[in-house]
Amino acid sequence: MRVIVQDVYGSADVLRLREVDRPPIGENEVLVRVRAAGVDPGVWICMTGRPYAARIAFGLARPKVAVRGRALAGVVAEDCCRQALVW
Repeated sequence: MRVIVQDVYGSADVLRLREVDRPPIGENEVLVRVRAAGVDPGVWICMTGRPYAARIAFGLARPKVAVRGRALAGVVAEDCCRQALVW
């Protein structure tokens, strides 16, 4: 699957499109095919690493989590029982 990832702190120029393996689906989880994603001020703080005090929570030298954002709209592609759902 394709994702936008961030390996270093910085402006939007540090974001890269990358192919990654599908994440494993845990119990009581679903895999969502994202159709739209939102960006809020919190995501911007995580991406830039500023204020620097935020790096204590998000990673000092580089971000702990490479994929940004939590707000999304999409369709459930697979559930925790590994059953492919009809689109």
